[in-house]
Amino acid sequence: MRKSWAKHGSHVFIAATCGAIVSVAMFAITRQLERSRAEKQFVQVADQRLSSVRTHVAGALNTVRLLASHLESTGHEGASRQGFSLFVQPALANQPYLQALEWIPRVRQAERAGYESAARADGMTGFQFTEPADGAMKEAGQRDEYFPVFYVEPLAGNERAVGYDLASNPVRRAALLQSRDSGKVVATPRIKLIQEKDNQYGTLVFSPVYDRSRLENVLERQKALRGFALGVLRIGDFVATTDDIQRRLDSTGLVDIHLFDLTTMPLPQQLYPAWPDTKAETLVNGLHAQETFNVGGRNWLLLATPGPGFSRRSSLAPFLVLGCGLLVTGMYLRYLLRRIRTDSEQLELEAQLRQAQKLEALGALTGGITHDFNNLLTIINSYCFLTLNQVDTPGPVRFNVEQILAAGNRAASLTRQLLAFSRKQVLSPAVLNLGSVVSGLKPLLKRLIGEDISLELQAQQELWLTKADPSQIEQVIFNLAVNARDAMPHGGKLRMETANVELDEAFVREHPRSGIGQYVVLTVSDTGRGISPEIQQRIFDPFFTTKEAGKGTGLGLSTVYGIVRQSGGYVAVESKIGKGTTFRVYLPRTTEPAASAQVKKVAGLAQEPKTTVLLAEDEDATRTAIAEYLACNGFQVIAASNADEALRASESRYPGAIDILLTDAIMPGMNAKELVTRLRKRLPDIKVVLMSGHADEVLAARGLLQPQITFIAKPFAFQDLADKLRGALAERGGAAAGAFSDN
Repeated sequence: MRKSWAKHGSHVFIAATCGAIVSVAMFAITRQLERSRAEKQFVQVADQRLSSVRTHVAGALNTVRLLASHLESTGHEGASRQGFSLFVQPALANQPYLQALEWIPRVRQAERAGYESAARADGMTGFQFTEPADGAMKEAGQRDEYFPVFYVEPLAGNERAVGYDLASNPVRRAALLQSRDSGKVVATPRIKLIQEKDNQYGTLVFSPVYDRSRLENVLERQKALRGFALGVLRIGDFVATTDDIQRRLDSTGLVDIHLFDLTTMPLPQQLYPAWPDTKAETLVNGLHAQETFNVGGRNWLLLATPGPGFSRRSSLAPFLVLGCGLLVTGMYLRYLLRRIRTDSEQLELEAQLRQAQKLEALGALTGGITHDFNNLLTIINSYCFLTLNQVDTPGPVRFNVEQILAAGNRAASLTRQLLAFSRKQVLSPAVLNLGSVVSGLKPLLKRLIGEDISLELQAQQELWLTKADPSQIEQVIFNLAVNARDAMPHGGKLRMETANVELDEAFVREHPRSGIGQYVVLTVSDTGRGISPEIQQRIFDPFFTTKEAGKGTGLGLSTVYGIVRQSGGYVAVESKIGKGTTFRVYLPRTTEPAASAQVKKVAGLAQEPKTTVLLAEDEDATRTAIAEYLACNGFQVIAASNADEALRASESRYPGAIDILLTDAIMPGMNAKELVTRLRKRLPDIKVVLMSGHADEVLAARGLLQPQITFIAKPFAFQDLADKLRGALAERGGAAAGAFSDN
């Protein structure tokens, strides 16, 4: 909005100034020419004008009272911004002399953050309590209670008033306290409105809103006060608008209106016109008409004196000129304001698009480099493992190799986190009970968060099932627990709750990246420091962290986000400074039955010295390392650098039985799927273990990710490879156990 205003602000100022100058100039010239025609009509027109002003003053006061009654009947907590707008719009349309109608809640210090957050969530971007300082608005200081402008209609032209704490100004505070204690409508003396751009005065009219009726004394009113209905009157506009109405009766323009505040006696305060200053006693010495009436506890004196058209008949021409000029100016200003609003929305959409493109580009880059990086890590870690097996004696060499292996393992962990963020990791989804997963991790969670943080778990009865990768869901739970622990350095309470929930259209409108349907929700709440709204906007960005350098990678919550999104779910966060943080993980419900647990009894890796492994790997160093490891464990290894060589080796070099195929998923020429299909024509019972460093979307596009195929992701530890080989060799099911399906 600021950039749009900077771009078009000068146009608005020039248009408003020129339009006003031209309109007023033409009005004055035309009116001066017809002044001589109005003398005989002065008395009649003056009486009519005074009566009209008084009627409209009473109407404005009554509007403020009606608004207060409406707020009392609905309860200001239940009156939405939209409901407030719909209620006051008819009054504003019929009473154009009202600059604005506003809701001023009474906000105690402890409630301030909640009000500011609620306003921002309601679309008032950047809302905060403010007070004037050196001609500008700054954030309001600390005080026991505030009276901020919370709702304002119309918003256009009154943006500067939004959030303004009226208690920060002595004049405004005195009026609202008087209204609170008396229970009556109270007006301020003349003031300069903070949104005022022209040279005219304004007044604020307060009507108190209590939480109950029949209040007997001042103390009861002070305790029951909820806020104020506020009418903002620009006195110049008020009188000018009344004049516009009366011109239908006073076609000659014989009368001038003057308004004074007699409450400031012995020196009456001039309210209208704003300039030049005129003494009331000077005006009453000549021809005039006057009325005195009460406006919110203040005595106003309304004087009608001969105007420029006195003693001359006049026509509607001056007012038509003025009206047309102001109409054209207003229409152009309206166009410019719409342009500013449109530009602001466009800038916001462009910022959101850039953020989405940034995350998408980072995800694409992550998936692109992981294959080569994973192959390199496989080589590094494999040869470190083999070297450690050959160096039994502790010493510098063994220590150095151990450090290299540790660094390789940390790098492998980092690639898995990057793949989780980019939603390209290979998942092994299974039907699971989320409550059982959480309860099963309770001992580990207690050790993870420490003794000074209490852990509370709760699961809904008859919890729905969901389908996700169990190990990845455990990673989500651990990451959220670590995040909560770091937010409670002096201890606190961590609560994890699982429940069933149905998301509807209203929820999806508020959370655009979610979906309608049935979900199992994991709620993780802490009593920590809380997260500011600014940080919440970036909390799932990769490498974003508020921790000190060296104490966090910035991938914890981005990993959570990536895993949940890849599992078809949604993550939401709610937080208030000093009140703690709540994360909600929504995973879609599945109607598939839970798989029964089966314990497989398998022997050691080298259970049969004659077991033969056909190894197909195009990376020479990786192939050599794996072959050496398998040979050291009693396997007979047939190594091939590609699929064609593996087929030839199985037929000519080793025509006997081959027990298991260990192959890279994607190699030059023939890939693993075609290799397995052709190999199983001769060896239908051969077992298959697939390995790859590619992202899951690359493997899925080639039909290589299928549940009946055993898979291990690079880089891997030899112990993990051993576990995969044991599992594959122990599987039953004949030809179907390791075969690719056509779909």
